Amino acid sequence: MAARMGTTQSVVARIESGRGTSSMRTVQRFASAVGARDVVRMEF
Repeated sequence: MAARMGTTQSVVARIESGRGTSSMRTVQRFASAVGARDVVRMEF
């Protein structure tokens, strides 16, 4: 996964665990790596 995203394993582990926040670019790369599309939803 990390290689497909062009990042490190620790970044992938952080995303998968839900710890911290990720940039939109990271979310886009993750979605692309798993064959999904990223959708942003805002609720107020």
